[in-house]
Amino acid sequence: MVAALLGAGSAAAIDTSIGPRPNGWNGFYAGVTAGSARGTTNWTSDFIVNSGDFSGTGTVIGVTFGRNWQSGRWVYGLEGDLSSSSVQPFSDLGCAGADCSTVLKWFGTFRGRFGYLLTPGLLVYGTAGVFVGKFEHAVFGFPTGAATKAGAVFGGGIEKVLLPRWTMKAEYLFLDNDGGQSCDPLFCGSAVQAKFNAHIFRLGLNHHFGAPGEVQNFAIRAPGWSGFYASTILGYGRGDTEWSDPFFGTTSSEFDGKGALAGFGAGYNWQKARWVFGVEGDAALTWIKAVSIAPFCLCFSAQSDIEQLFTLRARAGYLVSPDVLLYVTGGVAAASLKFGNVNRATGHAIEVGPAIGAGIEVQAIRDWTIKTEYLFASFGSSEACGVFVCFGALNSDYMRVHMMRFALNRYF
Repeated sequence: MVAALLGAGSAAAIDTSIGPRPNGWNGFYAGVTAGSARGTTNWTSDFIVNSGDFSGTGTVIGVTFGRNWQSGRWVYGLEGDLSSSSVQPFSDLGCAGADCSTVLKWFGTFRGRFGYLLTPGLLVYGTAGVFVGKFEHAVFGFPTGAATKAGAVFGGGIEKVLLPRWTMKAEYLFLDNDGGQSCDPLFCGSAVQAKFNAHIFRLGLNHHFGAPGEVQNFAIRAPGWSGFYASTILGYGRGDTEWSDPFFGTTSSEFDGKGALAGFGAGYNWQKARWVFGVEGDAALTWIKAVSIAPFCLCFSAQSDIEQLFTLRARAGYLVSPDVLLYVTGGVAAASLKFGNVNRATGHAIEVGPAIGAGIEVQAIRDWTIKTEYLFASFGSSEACGVFVCFGALNSDYMRVHMMRFALNRYF
């Protein structure tokens, strides 16, 4: 009875009288985007050469594609885009007396969207996800490095119906990532790393597809939310850590780093009316690297990498509509950590700690859901560098990880 009730509620919740086409905002769309961006970067080396922040502007032009699901005045979706870019932060003699620059050549994003219809033809939304960009670095115009790196992206916007099937949007996005190695040690005397972020303001024109008068029924699967499911996970995380010397009683300042993650998971739900309870486990590879450029260990940088991350958690959630689940989660996490000094490994450890978070899960089509969640995990002290490597044992006092993850779930 509960499942039948939920199925009926889901169909009734979709108002097909509003949106850019006869069946509302549901369905696929594609479009073009154009705008302006301001990028900021910072070059640092192992020997504390710091350029300070330097900035530059440029244009961004691209294509976009996406899929919306509508429940009354709420619109949920997934969106991807690919853009060319001329954003080029430049520093005049700011890199140890040299001109240096970082160019964002192109970037792509994959994001979730969550919005509310202020009027039938006006959508306000927030968005967050991951991006990948190609960076090229130069000193006095001479190429010194290039990298394709992943990072986090978030923002918001407003989308307005212009004509049947056509909408225009205005959007702000913030990109944040590690721009990779900007100068090789053979050219600059030591490895130089670049950190990069950008503020993007752009307009978009979208065409929405689908047969006129098409009615989309997103009825909940017969058993509701109960049962087994498997997940594919993508995300981005930031790790914060600190190293200490127990012999001298000194500590480094806290340092951090960012990186992408990808993995798989599985879980089981039990549903009782609008309440959903479950257990969930997952395993992921990560590229989260925290790097310190401070002269802590023999005047060289310290680096802590999270190579693999595992969690086992309970979930408890409430169905705000038959196809939208808000939940909290908590349990344990385990991480495989690697420590290094000047790009050489100095130690490994497996640490266990608590994990907590929250998220939203939305039914996409029958037996498939998409979810966005935030997770926080904390791990304790490990030996980061042995006595014979660093001429005295060094400890990693802690590793704290903040993660934004996206998952596609298949229910069985």
